[in-house]
Amino acid sequence: MISDKLSKNEDQRLLEFMARVQRRGNKRFILTTREYILAQARSAYPRLSERTIDPMNYVIPLDVYTRLLRGKILYNHLYFAGIRRIQLTKFVNAGLWRSVVDHEHYSPRSIEIASRQAAAVGQSRPLGQLLLEILDNPDSFWTDVYTKELTVGARFLLCVLASLPEQTAFDKVQQAWAETMQINGWPDTRPVFETVADELEGTFVTIERAYATRYFEFVKPAIRDWLTGWLGDHPEDLAPILGGITFFDQIEVLASSRDPDLGDAPASHRKLRSRLARSVRLVRLAVERTLDEESASRWEYGREVRLTALARLYGVIPDLELKQMLVERLGKLPSDWPTGYLRRHSGVTLIRILRSVDLADTAEKLIARMSSALVDSMMTLDDMNLLITFAGISPEILKQIDDPDAALDAAISDFNDTVDPSEETQYDYAESVVRNAAALFDLPVGRHLANMSEYEEEDGSDAQYDPSDMAFDAHKDAVADEQMEDAELERLFASL
Repeated sequence: MISDKLSKNEDQRLLEFMARVQRRGNKRFILTTREYILAQARSAYPRLSERTIDPMNYVIPLDVYTRLLRGKILYNHLYFAGIRRIQLTKFVNAGLWRSVVDHEHYSPRSIEIASRQAAAVGQSRPLGQLLLEILDNPDSFWTDVYTKELTVGARFLLCVLASLPEQTAFDKVQQAWAETMQINGWPDTRPVFETVADELEGTFVTIERAYATRYFEFVKPAIRDWLTGWLGDHPEDLAPILGGITFFDQIEVLASSRDPDLGDAPASHRKLRSRLARSVRLVRLAVERTLDEESASRWEYGREVRLTALARLYGVIPDLELKQMLVERLGKLPSDWPTGYLRRHSGVTLIRILRSVDLADTAEKLIARMSSALVDSMMTLDDMNLLITFAGISPEILKQIDDPDAALDAAISDFNDTVDPSEETQYDYAESVVRNAAALFDLPVGRHLANMSEYEEEDGSDAQYDPSDMAFDAHKDAVADEQMEDAELERLFASL
């Protein structure tokens, strides 16, 4: 074990050896390990942290593993796992190595665990069946690593990431993680955060960069679902996350952003919703702490967006105190509400969600104000599209449009004045709105479409190549490479 070696002062000897090799121009020292093991070693043994090895450190992300490399890794693990030859022969003859190599949940770590389990069960289970069952159900692999190999800080970071929207900025994640660590009495400094982030990279997450901003992504989308189910099953891990909620949209993500009247949430989300309902006191405290804050993990939440999220949360957790918070804040909406397109757009969604929970009376009070605002603001195709959406909630609004033909003409005129003639997607959107509006008001669609300015497709006269030819050549090369790799893997597995 690395801990046994390093505790005997071998961390210093290792660094001295690396330094000697570095001074020799004709020598190279390559040490392979998992990122989280290196991160744990640097955290536990100060000498490894004092001397930076980052310039020499390279993490190989899963997406750069070629099919050939994945096959060789599988071959290597099967060869050294101690699996009986008759098992290996049946596995190869059935061609099941292809299904394993191409599996969506393939990773070197999962292959290692699967190979070890296959050796342990012997001939009682067919090798291919066992390998594919483990890959088809990776929860056991993630649970094993989460419970046995990750530090407390890394486990908390994973749970915090499960409560945040996709691609939340690195600094925002650290802020939420630090709050969780702090209230539970664990170290919450930036260096500790960087270390636990390194610990997760490659196995559970990747750290991506967009311009100057770093953000986390789960290696597999299914990891988020697994974490959601884990939190639903383990209140001891959920309670610290709820206690450290820093941004209001964390609550929304945990409760799932799906409408509460829809029954299509995954089982993991339903499980967590049930657990949240049983943790209502912590949920209430988190809402009280963050609802009126202006910051959010990825964007500035407008008032209507927050109220909509709270209404959805109330649909998931029908708690009277949550309902009271919502009703009180709805009662404080300004007298001129809703002003501005964005508030009207968010307000329509808010009204729809209020009607889906037991707040229909409150929704009805807002409908009259929204109807008046929509009719008075009818100037653009966006306004027309919003009115069409709102008509699905309150069809009576259609009677308030005195001259729908003129209103649609005015919206098309505004579109012609503002559209970029080369943006095809804008024309597709506009045509869709015009067709829907004409159908809703029973207007002649052909005349209104004829009034739209025409899309100016680029003629491509300056092009130096034919993209379709290049794409075809690239496809041919990819097929040829795949055939060569497949032939090499065939020969390799035939030798097992």
